Amino acid sequence: MQSLSTAATGMLAQQRNVEVISNNIANLNTVGYKRQRAEFQDLLYQTIERAGALSSASGTTVPNGIQIGAGVKTGSVYRITEQGAVTSTGNDFDLAISGKGYFRVDLPDGREARVLRVIDPRARHLRLLLSARGPRLTVPAGVSEREALGFLDRHLGWLADQMAEDPGAPTPHAALRPGESGCVPLRGCRLALSWRSGRWLRVAQQDDQLLIDLPPNAPEAALHRALREFLLSEARADVGRWLPHYLPGLPRAPRLWRIRPLASLWGSMSASGTLSLDLALVLGPPEAFRYVLVHELCHLIQPNHSPAFWQEVERRFPDWRAQRRYLRGEGLALKTSLRALLRE
Repeated sequence: MQSLSTAATGMLAQQRNVEVISNNIANLNTVGYKRQRAEFQDLLYQTIERAGALSSASGTTVPNGIQIGAGVKTGSVYRITEQGAVTSTGNDFDLAISGKGYFRVDLPDGREARVLRVIDPRARHLRLLLSARGPRLTVPAGVSEREALGFLDRHLGWLADQMAEDPGAPTPHAALRPGESGCVPLRGCRLALSWRSGRWLRVAQQDDQLLIDLPPNAPEAALHRALREFLLSEARADVGRWLPHYLPGLPRAPRLWRIRPLASLWGSMSASGTLSLDLALVLGPPEAFRYVLVHELCHLIQPNHSPAFWQEVERRFPDWRAQRRYLRGEGLALKTSLRALLRE
């Protein structure tokens, strides 16, 4: 029975989780050990009824379809690189990083930025630059933290100007720290954070606010996981609402579709018909998200970027050029914001 096989995948995944926890306990007194955590992901889904399939002779269609999951697997086991206790080992060649690797600064225009501090023994001078991953301060070996902060303070005006001019610069509203005021981007708007004390960790939208029920002593990693699930739920709702509108006229519906953070692409359509979309799209305007969805669906007709492909896109989404310009100009900021929100 399929149900027993699906349940067995859950048992195997939990066995791996227990193994990771046991290893953490075994290394409780190991110098320099960073604890690990297992992350899980769902397996492929079996399509019982395709979305968009005819459900009656009158031409009505199935809006969402029926997909049955095959279970769960261990997606990754990662280390939690939090600051630990500094212990002397008696070895002159052992070293430890004391403090955070970022400087948190307030810019002259009122925004907040996190500047990555990199100690480079080969550097001769302090150097501040703005890269695709955000502000970076290179510090030569032997330069004190006070001197580095002084240098950074003298160049905050320059940094603010560069971040204002660079559309790919990380936006300060992406920072999410428990209990602090701020906002989170969603569908092109900014939702003000509203923190509440609760028994269970929960993230929900209410009008123009993002309500977060946070239990006492809840780890920050759990908050980021809850926010990720909230964004996934919102993105799935959008795609589920739009997809039936664009299915008529396609040779077939996607075999399955999934939404997850993507490093550089906005989406893809595999030869087998699997549709992948970037989770960062839910942060931006819905029209940009819809354009990427239509773009990938048109690959079911034309698996290329020929003039015929763009004609298919034009027929279904005439405003595609404006949305493509938006993603080219503001897309990097969306991806950077998602990385900051999920701490990836």
